[in-house]
Order: sequence, then C-alpha cells, then structure tokens
Amino acid sequence: EASDAPIVLHGQHGLLTPERHHHHAEHSATSPPDEPGAGGTYELIHDQIDQLCVADGSTGFSAMNWSGALHDGKQEVMASLNETWEDIAYNGDLNKAEKAMMICEFPFTVLRKATVPIPCDGYYNRGMIALSVAISPLWFAYYIWVGHEVNLFSKNAVFFFLGVWALSIGSGLAVLRFAPGGEGTMKMIVATPIAFVGFIIAASWIDYIADHLVSLLDFIGIILHIPGSIMGLTVLAW
Repeated sequence: EASDAPIVLHGQHGLLTPERHHHHAEHSATSPPDEPGAGGTYELIHDQIDQLCVADGSTGFSAMNWSGALHDGKQEVMASLNETWEDIAYNGDLNKAEKAMMICEFPFTVLRKATVPIPCDGYYNRGMIALSVAISPLWFAYYIWVGHEVNLFSKNAVFFFLGVWALSIGSGLAVLRFAPGGEGTMKMIVATPIAFVGFIIAASWIDYIADHLVSLLDFIGIILHIPGSIMGLTVLAW
C-alpha cells in the first residue's frame, strides 16, 4: 500500500531536493487563490460591504466608489424630475385646465418627492431616496414650527436638530453609496426604517395640506357670507 512505501528524502524525487522546493514555490505563486474572486479574502469582504443594502436576487448593484455614487445619484434625481414633468406637460389625457393646475402644483410635487423617501417597488429611485432622507428633517422642522409652534431652530433645540440632520445626511450618503441602482431592490432590514420615516413625513404633508385647505374654505365662506355652521355641515364635513 502507499502508506507502507518508504519515504525518500534525497534524490530526484526526494522531499529535500532543492529543485522540488523551487518548483513548489513557483506553483504556489502562479496558482489561483482558493477564495472566490481575484482579490482573495479582502475582495470578498469588500464586496460584502458594497452589497450591504442590496437584497438577494436584486437586478441592481451599488456604486463602485463615492464619486460614481454622487454622479449616478444626480443622474437619477434629474431623470425622476424629468419623468414627473413629462407626465404633466405631455399627458394627452389631461385637458388644458387640469394641465395648467398640475403645472402650478409642480413645485410642490417636487418638494414632496424630495422629502418623502419611498423604497418600494415601482417607486424605487436611489437618488431620490438618498435626497429625501437627507433633507426630510428640514421639512419636518418647518412643519412642526408652522403647525404646532415648536421651533427646533431655537437656542435650546438647535443642537439636537443639527445632530439629527447630520445623522440624516450620513444615512442619505450611505444609501447613495451602498443601495442598488436602477430597478434594484433594497434589503428589508434597510428599507423598513426608511419606509417608516417616509410614512411619518407623508402624514405631515397630509396634515399640512388639509389644514391649509380648511383655512382656505373658511376664507371663502367668510367672503361669501356663509355662516360657519352651514360651512361645517356641508363643505368642511365633506
């Protein structure tokens, strides 16, 4: 058997032959690494970090570096805004009055899209999510200041607000760098807190618009000399 064969130390096939060691060293230097990827273990860890926010089976991939992430994010934001504008300006299903009203509403539509992160399929846009995560604290601070008279820019609260805003900017940059682009899908553990923030910001927009709509209807009732009780039972109740 092979286990009973004698061990040869010297000679052509000896274990201590210098040529044998030299050939083994060359073979080790030219043989591919056992780990997947050309970069070995380091590249494997690096790829896992890059795909930190990418769900399994996603068709999109994260950016290769920070400069590429910033460039891609800018292009994605511009593409989203252009698509929104084309849906209004070149929509044949809208009549002239509806189109004019939606064009007037376009700046507010842009503000809503830029402050409400939506990481869901069908609405996913990496650049818009990163932008909305970064600047949503500004809108929320304005909302609670106007609607609830809580000033986060006051001397006592400004440092807390700046800390939250810095965290939001960092989170937005992380989304821009590590989230998948195109039609990709984010991991559930990452998309869930972003969706929760988007729900809160969307609720604040609904409350803000509803409050101003009621004020506008009250103003119209005063101009037309309609009693408040009648307005409350008819227009405002609707």
